[in-house]
Amino acid sequence: MRKLALTAALATIALLSASPARADLLLRLTDGTTTVTIADGGAGDSNPLAGVITFIGSVGTWMTNVSTGFGSGAPNFTAGHLDLNSANTNTDGPGQLDILLTETNLTAPFNSFTMNFGETLSGTAGSTVDYRAWRDAGNGQFTQNVGLIGLLGPFGLGANSGSITGTVAGGTPYSLTERIRIAATGAVQFSGDAELLPAVPEPGTLTLLGTGLLGLARAARRRSRKEPLA
Repeated sequence: MRKLALTAALATIALLSASPARADLLLRLTDGTTTVTIADGGAGDSNPLAGVITFIGSVGTWMTNVSTGFGSGAPNFTAGHLDLNSANTNTDGPGQLDILLTETNLTAPFNSFTMNFGETLSGTAGSTVDYRAWRDAGNGQFTQNVGLIGLLGPFGLGANSGSITGTVAGGTPYSLTERIRIAATGAVQFSGDAELLPAVPEPGTLTLLGTGLLGLARAARRRSRKEPLA
């Protein structure tokens, strides 16, 4: 009886200490017919870390998929910083696979973002891959029709990489969405990493901005000293 009671107690503690599923960070894979969507900490998430989602499984003819998305709650990640890495294999005929990561309810006041992408695609000639990202002032999930930050690709077979910075105006809260799209003309293998992070001014720019503000403050003080009292 004591052993059963201890087992029940441990199970209750584990249940209470488990991180609840986060609906604001979502990973999705779709081939146009089959769609798999996983919430952080929800069903299908193979990664126990908060702020990180890992899916391992098949989607249609894409028999091997290991995709991981990192959001604001991930270790060493701040608001507005997303990362999506994936390894995928299509085993039969032409087909398209979209791998998407979205985070909603972001309030960090960032409008400019840098996109970094590195990937390798091998297999049937004519296959391509590209990377896009969006900032949606409407705070929608997996938004792909407004607020395009930028596009890298499409890239063909081989190893490719690129980086671009884009600005999308809008208030808060907002959502960010990353999408890797693989368009296969036949059997292919893909592996790559797509990173989206806030673009901050370079140190020299910050220094110039600070110097300019300091100069304006000094001029304002001088002016106020010279003006006679009413």
